[in-house]
Amino acid sequence: MADVAEVKKYLGQPIERVEDDILLMGKAQYSDHLPTRAGTQHAAILRSPHAHAKIISIDTSKAEKIPGVVAVMTGEDYT
Repeated sequence: MADVAEVKKYLGQPIERVEDDILLMGKAQYSDHLPTRAGTQHAAILRSPHAHAKIISIDTSKAEKIPGVVAVMTGEDYT
């Protein structure tokens, strides 16, 4: 574990941020910039618009019929 004197040496002190130049010039690379391979699958999450609501049931039949949909999962798939 770090020694207390060493921790105090950095607390409250400005630290040079080396990533700022790249971000400010618009040259940063994000995972969204990387090419995707053919056949790559994507996921989407649908959340309830009602906070703390009890979900009684979920009808996934329409989603399962959409062309290209590989799987539709609900919380029941994880319990």
